[in-house]
Amino acid sequence: MKVFLDVAADQTPLGRITVVLRDDVCPKTCENFRRLCVDHHLRGGGETTTNNNNNYNADFKGGFKNSTFHRIIPNFMCQGGDFTNNDGTGGKSIYGKTFPDENFILKHSGPGVVSMANSGPNTNGSQFFLCTSKTQWLDGKHVVFGQVTKSGMEVVRKMETFGSKSGKTSKVIRVMECGEIDEQLEKDEDMGDDDAVKTKKRVDLAEAKKMEDQFREERENDERAKAARRMMSEMKNEENTNRENHDDGFDQLEVTLSAAPDLDKMTAKQRKLYELRQRMNLGRTLNHSAVLDEKKREDNPDEYAEQARRKQIEQVKHRREEEAKLKGVDPGKYLLTQTAEQVERIKKKPKFEDKNPHNRFAQEKQAIRYERNVNDIKVSEEEYEKKKLQSAEFYRDADSLLYGTDKASKEGIEKLQKFMKERDEKRRKRVVAEKIKDSKGDGINDGNSKFNAKLDRHYGKYTKEIKANLERGTALPDH
Repeated sequence: MKVFLDVAADQTPLGRITVVLRDDVCPKTCENFRRLCVDHHLRGGGETTTNNNNNYNADFKGGFKNSTFHRIIPNFMCQGGDFTNNDGTGGKSIYGKTFPDENFILKHSGPGVVSMANSGPNTNGSQFFLCTSKTQWLDGKHVVFGQVTKSGMEVVRKMETFGSKSGKTSKVIRVMECGEIDEQLEKDEDMGDDDAVKTKKRVDLAEAKKMEDQFREERENDERAKAARRMMSEMKNEENTNRENHDDGFDQLEVTLSAAPDLDKMTAKQRKLYELRQRMNLGRTLNHSAVLDEKKREDNPDEYAEQARRKQIEQVKHRREEEAKLKGVDPGKYLLTQTAEQVERIKKKPKFEDKNPHNRFAQEKQAIRYERNVNDIKVSEEEYEKKKLQSAEFYRDADSLLYGTDKASKEGIEKLQKFMKERDEKRRKRVVAEKIKDSKGDGINDGNSKFNAKLDRHYGKYTKEIKANLERGTALPDH
């Protein structure tokens, strides 16, 4: 049994994906997929030939036509079949919303394998995925029921070029047409192929091969770029270590000979040349970092100064924690070791006040607020264990195909409501404080100004004439 999916990127046709269904191993799953491929032709009242033992819904309406491949991860898989929402949260089978796993006889042995997506055991619907590499970790979790043909894999490779690591596609990959292939008719068409058709097939094959080579080259370039960034990061870490040890200049830079196995075979000159090249690379890295640092300082001097101030505070905090550890004192109780003179000296220091209101929305300020909000989150061990028991793949990664399983608990919703109320209350207090600060204050401090504002609000209308007389200098004397 064979079916086909004609796919396009936006409005550009990519070709036809032919899938061989293994109805000899998974008849129920294959019938579900076949029906979804042909059902859009039957909405006018036609009937389809099916096995009555499958107990499918005769009134079912739906199909893969005009649905999208909403998730494509290169070198992993292309996922589609959600014809209701087109985002991985919908879809349904011909037997109902879901149907149980049929068997796990077939394995995810390599590219071209067609398997069912699910949200856990026995939750198969209409979503499926086409493997683009060997995915043996999915064996026993997803039902394999088909295989893409060699010509269809060329189209799958084209689709793969529009994917990303997150699964988001750069173009809309849509199923323009789908259906079942009559094997006898396919044989007759193959026998009647003329030279022009065969030439076109060869041209399409060459284009697919060229695109596949281009994709492979881009992937290799990405891997080389990752390796280069990793090497630069290691060199930067080594340089930071040298700075902490107060190593001055590149002459004191130690080169670990065991890092490169070929150094043992080098002569003294070759080894010296290798060390010089390492120092030159490190120099270029430091120069690049200095240029970026200077650029940040010129573009936004206020934000740069704030970052430098916070960095200095972190360094002082770290130094105090180290001193507390040496004295055998808990770092969290360091303030208990301060003398009265130290406390008075700290109080006399002028407090930093950011007079630029726009800095409140800077990235540094947003990061500080985020850390403060995260610290307010209290982790519940009981809720954590409960979630772990509910999910089949609690520690799932980007390769997981589970969807629609995360639901907020009642306790979590109540925590969010409480957090929002507290935040609104803080915001209201801040607005009131800013209004009082912006108004014409006549107090010696903020507390006195607030008290004067309350007095004026309640008794101002009674003392209005007295204030006016005092300001004009016409107030009556006491005697």
